[in-house]
Amino acid sequence: MTEERLTLLKSSRVLPLQNETVIVEQYTKGELNSEAFALLNQATEIDDIRFLFRRLGLEPLLGVVEKPKSTSALPKPAATTEEITKPLPQNSIFKAEPAIKQWRSAEQNTLAWFSALKIVSSAKDVSKANIGYDLEVTLNDGRQFYVEIKSVKRLGDSIRMTNNEHCTAHQHGKNYLLAMVVNSDPLEIKIIPDPVRTLSLDKRCEQWSWYCESYLDEATDFLNITNSQ
Repeated sequence: MTEERLTLLKSSRVLPLQNETVIVEQYTKGELNSEAFALLNQATEIDDIRFLFRRLGLEPLLGVVEKPKSTSALPKPAATTEEITKPLPQNSIFKAEPAIKQWRSAEQNTLAWFSALKIVSSAKDVSKANIGYDLEVTLNDGRQFYVEIKSVKRLGDSIRMTNNEHCTAHQHGKNYLLAMVVNSDPLEIKIIPDPVRTLSLDKRCEQWSWYCESYLDEATDFLNITNSQ
């Protein structure tokens, strides 16, 4: 869910309320229509939907997306002391087990992964700032890295850098990292430092499209068109 896709969704008239369909970023109040309500609560990835609502600024609608109820009548056994305090191996690169969850986004899991590393003092999500990278990672020795996350289905899949990312990578050099992430269990992460100078990048002109966010006043039924001709 890139910033470009979020911007497109926010500016689209796709939010189905009871009396009208509204542009997402113009939503102030109102309930979803019954069909949308039922569809959302049939979904299996409830946490993903709630995460998307937050990114779109639709917090007032979070209440309509219910947490799935347990299907088991038996309570889960309490975790034993051994399970709670199970130490990591001495040669582990982590100071604590990363909080990786499959239902989370690649960005969230990558942030958790960096935050758990022994050599890392802090990791901060700055993806909403649109500054050419997703994370700011500071090591214990004070060095800082700027990490752009690229989620791929498998390592080796093609990737795309925006002009903003390319310029920022050129500016920060070896401190700019591409994190190639396979959001699976276990999480796979490979790092490419200084991608502008180490990768073979092809500059491509992407096709422009004509965009309209308001068309309902001109929309009609097909039979109306044929009858008027």
